[in-house]
Amino acid sequence: MNDTIARSRAESVWRRAVLAAVAAGGVACSGDASSPPAPRSVHVDSAAVDLVIDSTPRAGVPVFATMDSTPTLRLGALDARPEEQFGSVADLLPLPDGGIAVLDGQAAAIRVFGPDGAYRTTLGSKGDGPGEMREPTALGLLGADTLAVFDRRSARVTRFGLDGGVGEVTTMDFGGRVSAANAAFFADGRIAGQSRWFAEQTGNASPPPSGQYTFGLDSAVIAVYGTDGTVR
Repeated sequence: MNDTIARSRAESVWRRAVLAAVAAGGVACSGDASSPPAPRSVHVDSAAVDLVIDSTPRAGVPVFATMDSTPTLRLGALDARPEEQFGSVADLLPLPDGGIAVLDGQAAAIRVFGPDGAYRTTLGSKGDGPGEMREPTALGLLGADTLAVFDRRSARVTRFGLDGGVGEVTTMDFGGRVSAANAAFFADGRIAGQSRWFAEQTGNASPPPSGQYTFGLDSAVIAVYGTDGTVR
């Protein structure tokens, strides 16, 4: 369970960086422009498709992030107290005071812990009412005391105060686009929503909803939504 939380945190940091950078206008690339190009080879497969393979030396790959081998906080175990038994860690978020908020997708709830790992409170539960969620996937911190949660099943954002109160609930308006599967929050409350789709073999190249599309992991469409849930 400890490995699950560590892995989820790394994936969450990467997803936030990619979504926020793309929505904001691009990702800055590092590296020496004078460096020689990486070796490239082209292969043709049995379907006459060109496969281009670039090989970059390990030393030439920029470091995105490093992780300390010694954890500063350890949560979760099969024999731990109930609030530390996570069904599925969907996201987690460091808090300004050093605490941490853990989003359990299976339980559809946020569990908040202090800097020392002491349990504080649980926000939300499974359902369709105010303060309830179906399939939450992303957490965001708005200001110093408000958590925002994106629920892709019900297509809405719910805001919780760290004191336990339920705040504003916003239903997303995807404007005829494919609904977002992942999301990341900007500090001002806007949302970068990511959907995945690709065209079926119908010859129809129109974007959704007029084309025939299905979800896929090899493509992504990112849009920025305002605090009212409408696309910008």
